[in-house]
Amino acid sequence: MQAQATVPIKIDGGTKGEGPEWMSYALTAIHFSLLRGKDYLKTLRLHEKYGSVVRVSPTALSYNTAQAWRDIYALKSDRTEFVKDPNFYEKEPNILAMNQNDHARVRKLYGNAFTDTALLEQAPLLTRYFDLLIAKLKQ
Repeated sequence: MQAQATVPIKIDGGTKGEGPEWMSYALTAIHFSLLRGKDYLKTLRLHEKYGSVVRVSPTALSYNTAQAWRDIYALKSDRTEFVKDPNFYEKEPNILAMNQNDHARVRKLYGNAFTDTALLEQAPLLTRYFDLLIAKLKQ
């Protein structure tokens, strides 16, 4: 099983990513795919053709390895953080955009709600909502 993370990265002269040359210049293609709900298919095809790191827009690369997920999102052994693009993460306040101390505090507050036991207890409720969602999507 592979984890996939699409992480916007500010492009400087040294940042490389495989993919079609035109992806370096145009946001239009990926935006059309995004609006149609098919951007994940375009990204998958790019990964199949070019490998584990691909350019998906002039300002973003997509990685499809578990190691990339750990490198980007996991806390490093020296307790440093991967600097995330504030234009992407800080549009709305959220746990991903918080500094390390605030993130740890919020994670501790909500942690019990996401244990295996808690999620198993909520399975019937979640299943009901998923079934309702699927029914509404089919209409």
